[in-house]
Amino acid sequence: MNLVGKTIGGKYKVLEQIGSGGMAVVYRGEHIYLKKPVAIKVMLPSFSENPELVQRFLQEAEMASKLDHPNIVKIFDFGDEDGLLYLVMQFIDGDTLERILRHRGKLSLREAINITLQVLSALQYAHEKGLVHRDIKPGNVMINKEGRAYLLDFGIAVLGGMGGGEKTAVGTPEYMAPEQFRGRADRRSDLYSVGVMLYEMLTGKTPFQDAKDIYELQHRILRDPIPPTEVDPEIDAILEKALSKLPSQRFQSAKEFADALLSIEEAKGMEYNLRVKIETSIPAENTEGKVEEEEFRMRKITQFVPLPEEEEFEIEDKGFPWRLFIILMVLGILIFGGALGILWYILHK
Repeated sequence: MNLVGKTIGGKYKVLEQIGSGGMAVVYRGEHIYLKKPVAIKVMLPSFSENPELVQRFLQEAEMASKLDHPNIVKIFDFGDEDGLLYLVMQFIDGDTLERILRHRGKLSLREAINITLQVLSALQYAHEKGLVHRDIKPGNVMINKEGRAYLLDFGIAVLGGMGGGEKTAVGTPEYMAPEQFRGRADRRSDLYSVGVMLYEMLTGKTPFQDAKDIYELQHRILRDPIPPTEVDPEIDAILEKALSKLPSQRFQSAKEFADALLSIEEAKGMEYNLRVKIETSIPAENTEGKVEEEEFRMRKITQFVPLPEEEEFEIEDKGFPWRLFIILMVLGILIFGGALGILWYILHK
């Protein structure tokens, strides 16, 4: 699929391809009348052939286009061009956090906290609007030349609830929360993914990156505790909470996560506010770095992944067993009442 040189939507000229993934191809483009640079993301044909999926995508993209936050890339337009779904977005002059990490290896604690606070600010806003991203990862975070972080792909992440059926979930496996492997996701799933991204910024790798294949990766995400970062005990405690297997034991909101980060010594002087730009010194070199192995690359892109069998997934957030408690209470009352009745009968016989 090569659209370079073509015009989409009657007004967006495609200039060059600047990225691709498991769900879409990204082009740099220009509004032919306003001469304004834009980014055009075109879904792969497999996502455009299902009429129900197309209709839902357009509805969700309309919602995402109404998001107005300094750390969220704006969606200007969306539609269907000859059977291909597309989004026209704000063009960011910078680079993805994924490429920056590939170039630099890892970031300082202050830099990592700074970027995380900006992403959490964007998520707090989106969650309050009722949108769950479902695919938080360094490849979906852009850093511009002034150091502002932008969260991408709210209009695409909504595809996470489509087309997978009961046997697959959608996401980027290394960043997926345990419940996402069961096809479930809410705001706490997004916060888990932010925790993985913070861990990667500090260590240069995701918690279970050394898993030999996607099945071992799933198993370890579902079962194993995360290794310590060995960066700072306070940050390790925060990450332990953010990456809890049970959603109820994680941070329950982006602001709660941000407040925890702001409480540590390294975050002094930083701010968390939905409308405050947070500066960072991270450069945005457009350096590709080494070519990754195919298996590792496939674990980095958004894709449908097989769900584990039911017996392999025992992690459930059941909460307090009220039903069992009530049954035991009723049985206890009946037994106690029966014992009193027998005692009364014996005493008055």
